[in-house]
Amino acid sequence: MLKPIDKLFYLGDGIDGTGHRSGGTELIFVDRKVQVRMAIEALEAVEAKDMTMVYGTAYHTGDKEDFELDIAHHFGCKIGGHEWENVNGCTFDLKHKQGNCDNPATGLFQQIRDQREWAGLGEQPKADVLVRGHTHRFCIIDIEDCMGISIPSLQSYGTKFGSRQCSRKVQFGLVALDVWPDGEIVEHVHIAKLAGHITHRN
Repeated sequence: MLKPIDKLFYLGDGIDGTGHRSGGTELIFVDRKVQVRMAIEALEAVEAKDMTMVYGTAYHTGDKEDFELDIAHHFGCKIGGHEWENVNGCTFDLKHKQGNCDNPATGLFQQIRDQREWAGLGEQPKADVLVRGHTHRFCIIDIEDCMGISIPSLQSYGTKFGSRQCSRKVQFGLVALDVWPDGEIVEHVHIAKLAGHITHRN
């Protein structure tokens, strides 16, 4: 449906980690090396021509080692804490972490504001599109000279932490962009509506 994919932006947390807060009881495989192989298999299915990666959170991907580095080595692609990529003259600012505000648009606006301060001092490239992960909450804002995107999660509902301690709505899906040579950006948002996400009375 989306292919061919010229460039894939991997925004971190491609493995779940040891799951030690729930004793590993929610994992198919606890071994993070096996999880890395699973992530590689999923990414290979995308068949992207090129990929850029940013590191996720230490809880999931290793606080003493960087398991996502193994994924990057497999694909021979760049990985960092904060990356910038140029696509048809459009500068993408890529990072995993963002603040978890009540309103996801507020968090994105704050990220753009901070980015503009860095760019204004000449210490970062000025972003045309700023992309963040971490919160599992989808949002797009389009201000005068920058688009901000908070990507949805690729992990479905039903974790112990989420069901017992969280109340905010999260989304499950992906975002694809067409970046045309004239600078036009067209977003394609795919949010899954799964039967297992519907709560029924017992």
